[in-house]
Amino acid sequence: EGPNQFMSIQQAAERQVRPVLDRVLRRGNAIRKSSPPEKLHRLRIDVKRLRYQLEYLLQPYGKPVAMAATALKKLQNTLGDHQDAYVAMEQLTGFCDHNRLNREERKAFKQLVGVEQNNAARNRSRFDKGWRRFQRKSSGLKLLL
Repeated sequence: EGPNQFMSIQQAAERQVRPVLDRVLRRGNAIRKSSPPEKLHRLRIDVKRLRYQLEYLLQPYGKPVAMAATALKKLQNTLGDHQDAYVAMEQLTGFCDHNRLNREERKAFKQLVGVEQNNAARNRSRFDKGWRRFQRKSSGLKLLL
């Protein structure tokens, strides 16, 4: 293929989408209960990239891509909520650590941090379910790309 030749949708998908799909699957499969939030955040970025790439393939490939894209969107939202909770915890803790607060204020901040810890834990559990759903939906993608 020279620089002026057209690439088929299949070729473009193989070159552009398949490596991102492989990276998402590799990173997602490596997530454990003990994985730090940073790993989940990096996975979220890859999930988002893959989802946007798949949207270009909806028309030519149809249902298998649509199902995987829907599962990715849900997974992306769960990972985003998880990340938001961790950022909120860090900000609340940082504020508390760097400001003179009385006992009641510290107690209130600890409660807010606890709410965000619960949010993070809930979304971490949702990730496991969402990941399994995406794995099922992505099996058809591997055959297409």
